[in-house]
Amino acid sequence: MAKWYLESKWRNLVDMHIPDWNDAFLSQFDPQAYADHLAASRADCAIIYAGNCLGYCFWPSKAGHMHRGLQGRDIVSETVKACKAKGMRTIVYFNIWNRVEFDRHPDWRMRYIDGRDTTVNLDGTRNRYGICCLNHPDFRAFIHNQADDLASLVACDGFWIDMIGWNGTICYCPSCRKRYFDETGCEIPETVNWYDTEWVRFQRRREAWFTDFAQIVDQAIRARQPEATIAYQCGTSLGGWIGAASQSFLDLSDYLAGDFDSNALSCSTICKILSGASRNKPVEFMTARCTSLADHTTIKSYQQFRQNVGVALSRNCAFCFIDAIDPVGTMNRRFYDQMGRLQREMKIYMDEVVPEATLLRDVTIYYNLESGVDVSMNGKPINDFSNTIWGGSIGTQLPRLRNMAKGLITSHLAFDIACWNTRQDMLSESQVIVVPNQLMLDDAEIDMLKQFVAAGGSLVITGRSGFCDKSGQIRQDQALSDLTGVMYCGETNEDVVYFRPAAGSEALFSPYDAKSPLSINRTAMRVKAAAGVRVLANLTLPCSHSHEIHRFGSAISNPPCHDTDEPAVTLHVYGKGQVLYLSAPLEEIDHAAQQGIFSNLIRSVMTRDPLVQTDAPAWLEISVYRDPNSQNHLIYACKTMETYHELLARDVTLSLRAQPKPNRMVKVGSDETIALTAESGRITWTERELGDFTMYRLEAAT
Repeated sequence: MAKWYLESKWRNLVDMHIPDWNDAFLSQFDPQAYADHLAASRADCAIIYAGNCLGYCFWPSKAGHMHRGLQGRDIVSETVKACKAKGMRTIVYFNIWNRVEFDRHPDWRMRYIDGRDTTVNLDGTRNRYGICCLNHPDFRAFIHNQADDLASLVACDGFWIDMIGWNGTICYCPSCRKRYFDETGCEIPETVNWYDTEWVRFQRRREAWFTDFAQIVDQAIRARQPEATIAYQCGTSLGGWIGAASQSFLDLSDYLAGDFDSNALSCSTICKILSGASRNKPVEFMTARCTSLADHTTIKSYQQFRQNVGVALSRNCAFCFIDAIDPVGTMNRRFYDQMGRLQREMKIYMDEVVPEATLLRDVTIYYNLESGVDVSMNGKPINDFSNTIWGGSIGTQLPRLRNMAKGLITSHLAFDIACWNTRQDMLSESQVIVVPNQLMLDDAEIDMLKQFVAAGGSLVITGRSGFCDKSGQIRQDQALSDLTGVMYCGETNEDVVYFRPAAGSEALFSPYDAKSPLSINRTAMRVKAAAGVRVLANLTLPCSHSHEIHRFGSAISNPPCHDTDEPAVTLHVYGKGQVLYLSAPLEEIDHAAQQGIFSNLIRSVMTRDPLVQTDAPAWLEISVYRDPNSQNHLIYACKTMETYHELLARDVTLSLRAQPKPNRMVKVGSDETIALTAESGRITWTERELGDFTMYRLEAAT
């Protein structure tokens, strides 16, 4: 396979979700003008629509409805040819959603448990999208034929497959019911319960069916163009259990890619998540011309886009900017001129990026997709869910990962996010591994953690991590208790708990103390500590659950009321290492106070100096990559904040734990040689001011 994606850093996608009820729609589409616009933006890769989410094809398809406004023209081949002539890589975009076939074939439709289809929202309102079921045999054959027809049409560098999967629907259509019964001999369960092996088995079948459907597309395309890459929209993997994206599905992509409306903090977090799950790097970070493509004409400011690009580059990602075509088929040249100006400014940095470089870190957050669940849903029938609950992607891990990222960035702790795919980098590079409330861990994962700690690593485990295996079986043997030194004894009824510092541990929780303990608006596991386990904090409870309307401690809040002797935070020595356990997921809380204390707890189990030390403001993220070939290091200082502000950091000192003795440090973009001070195993330098994005190359001595 030609790994074109190693060289491509500046990509473009133009959304073309235009219907054909009006003869004027797409009638003015000009492939040459399209290529000219992309050339003005200096794009090195064009992701070209072959059809849209409504089911309209832009080539004379043998399987599907061709857009009437094109009057039989094959604009896919024409546009690919025009972009190739401009020196661009060409990727063909194929969308699985199909409103045309949804309307033609009512029996193909995904169905909610009450029989409604996906054009009806759960609150009764209507939407524009119709989704066909991955399990209907005729739809599966239709998608195979479309993918085969498209792949036989035009040679290109790759394919980009969008809107694939369950897309937030728990389908109870006849095809799903039949397939589940054929495979298990049981009816599909109708009550959510993550401690029930039958419900979890249904979830595992949904994951397997998703992968199986994707393989239909995969096999059809690779049979025609075995050298072309394939990337599947992976955004659903960040949405929790409802999307049912598994690692086996993600592994079908040659590189991971997804489009996200996000600020710099989310961008940084998402890029780390995708990089940690992808088979190959760089991953592709995609973001729209405006905050939401629902606003058709708005263009983000130059500074906003520059920040998005800087964050993506500092995460070793390729950047893709998304536009949306006008109904008649025209495009806004001003936007492409702006992006061309930005590319000229950022090219010197893009040329330095090494996709295969290793991100150095002190801390790695470890997660798995199977734990993207919410046990508060246990016992609730599917048909009881309101639209608010259902549409909220219950179980998504992105908020908890983003909150941890925010706290670690603020504390200037170098970190990464990893899953099983990238465990080797995690194990070799980390001082501390954090396992954040991961309900389902299998034996291999637990063995990996034990080996890491036994060899001298530090582990932070929170909440109900490892309470179940990945079949939903509650672990009666409490496999993590050897590591943590605690046994699960139940869970609090109260949904707000407090960590009350134990004597001798007050500094870790300052300014919170026994009188005013640290609040966490979550339930906590009730645990018993083994002999020799050090208790750093105990559990304090409020008067009641927050939903209690009579016997409460305060009408507005749930203040601490009952001190217990139950452990809340413990420290246990295991082999040469140590394990910190938190009975409630402190890391999930989106407040600076809780995030700061979580970072303090992590620092308390670090066994050597941190990689990064700086007096930079909290919004400046420092990242360090090692090039495995040259042994040079690339260092980024990037503004990573939730709301963009034009701020400068002034008189900043930066210090790194020394790597192999460097030759010199150069500020990329100016070729300025930075004066370094080497002392006590660290290198240190100062900057008069730092803005949105700064990049350094630390050259290894030859």
